[in-house]
Amino acid sequence: MTHGSFFTGIGGFDLVAESCGIENLFQVEIDKFCNKVLEKNFPDVKKYRDIKEFDGTRYRGTIDIISGGFPCQPFSIAGKRKGREDERALFPELLRCIAEIQPRWCILENVCGFINIQNGEYAEEAFTSLENEGYKIQPFIIPASAVGAPHRRDRIWIIANANNNGLQRSIQPHKSKRAQSYDQQLSRCSREWNRNPFEVATELCRMDARIPNRVDRLKSLGNSIVPQVAKVIFETILETENKLRGINGTIQ
Repeated sequence: MTHGSFFTGIGGFDLVAESCGIENLFQVEIDKFCNKVLEKNFPDVKKYRDIKEFDGTRYRGTIDIISGGFPCQPFSIAGKRKGREDERALFPELLRCIAEIQPRWCILENVCGFINIQNGEYAEEAFTSLENEGYKIQPFIIPASAVGAPHRRDRIWIIANANNNGLQRSIQPHKSKRAQSYDQQLSRCSREWNRNPFEVATELCRMDARIPNRVDRLKSLGNSIVPQVAKVIFETILETENKLRGINGTIQ
């Protein structure tokens, strides 16, 4: 299977896709620091900067899974919550790209404030627009703590499938070996939460807290996804696809 990511960040979705044996074909990310990380870790994946300039028609019929953690600033309780009036409300651009590419699956992620912004009208419009493109959708609220992290970090994960395959089944988070390893790393720091948060960031993020410009790394991690949650979703999609494939490898 193949995968393309929008608002790639430091490549959380792409890392998971790669670990599942799914080929990453392209990444769309505008942040300079994030692009340095992507160039280092995904040198062979095609890079694009601005989603507003992206032409998805060139990938029509070649992408199985599209992922995107579209900007959360218009919806987050930490901001002014302007919703569609915020210039960073880029879901319409993401929808345009999905319509042009027509992938089988979409995995979208955002803060829970996305649900109730503007009395829920924005989310309802987003869900309806995906359904109008021929997708059956199912949103899930899955916290980071569901995969063993010592913090909640509630996020909405929107799963969309072009043929409504497999959405009747609940996605139940479980701990993969990778998640267990991550738990062990976090637990070494979580026992001492009274420590200076920048010291903890230094330990977890491999950054020197005394160097100001290294906050780019911390910012990138803060805007990224929890890969362990995405791993469960990707694995469930693969399991569903395998059940749908006939002996000759075509979808039944």
